[in-house]
Amino acid sequence: MSNVQNFLNHTSHNYQVESLEQISDITLNFEEKLRHDVFSRHFTTEEVKQRFVVPPDYLQFISAISFLSEDAGDGYPWFWILGAESAYENTELAYAEFIEDQEYHQLAKPPLMVIEIGGWSDKHVFFLSCDKMHHWGEVYDCHDAYMYQLHSSDITYKSFLDLLQRGT
Repeated sequence: MSNVQNFLNHTSHNYQVESLEQISDITLNFEEKLRHDVFSRHFTTEEVKQRFVVPPDYLQFISAISFLSEDAGDGYPWFWILGAESAYENTELAYAEFIEDQEYHQLAKPPLMVIEIGGWSDKHVFFLSCDKMHHWGEVYDCHDAYMYQLHSSDITYKSFLDLLQRGT
């Protein structure tokens, strides 16, 4: 049993879990697709090879779960964690925004390799560090900002499991 499954079986949180019904190409090749489709556009092949690794607990999560949420009591999710498909799409969009906003931020490339894995409330986004050189495995709680504006002060959770255990 994985760490994630063990946690979900014993948590006091009232999470609603949507199991993965169909294994897609993105789920099967999540790390490789991100490496090729997203990060190789912004970093050198050597940088991606040396630095980009999706933490195993998140890989375990996406192998079985497509969406996890906790209701705010009004029928809308207050807290959510994305599965492979949505995390891949949202990460692609976050890095596309980096390119669109280049004139504004004037950075030659993104400062680190993170994937968007969820959020809470209406303005918070969770980014999981997949960068061996920048707080690997820790989760940033980004409040009303962009991926390229993340700072170590935005790190709220020491790991993906810490995020699941503590919630918001």
